[in-house]
Amino acid sequence: MKPLFVFLLISASVVSYAQQVEIPQKEFTLSLSEETVTLARGENKKIDIRILKSKGYQKSKMKMGLSSSLPAGITLSFDPDKGDSDLSQATITALPEALPGSYSIIVNATINYKTKGSVLKIAIQ
Repeated sequence: MKPLFVFLLISASVVSYAQQVEIPQKEFTLSLSEETVTLARGENKKIDIRILKSKGYQKSKMKMGLSSSLPAGITLSFDPDKGDSDLSQATITALPEALPGSYSIIVNATINYKTKGSVLKIAIQ
């Protein structure tokens, strides 16, 4: 009985995790590890961007980008910026000349000529 109980406990935890990640039925979506990033001037932070692909998009290659322009004094780079990965990391940098304020940008991925985005809020102190 004990091995069966342990098996059921493990199965329940796997099901619980699977429910937290919503794989789209069609196409793909982006999920940011943080939707708001707060930076001091001269600082940088990294966030993870998870690309959740439907079954039809599993083998497709992605290209990361932005659908909006960056405010003066803020840079953003992706690693990787293209390829068949389901995860990219964005490094956001506030240069010393960045103006304090709150900004919204749209981070996107393009797969099979379709582009999907997610809003990232950046607060410069």
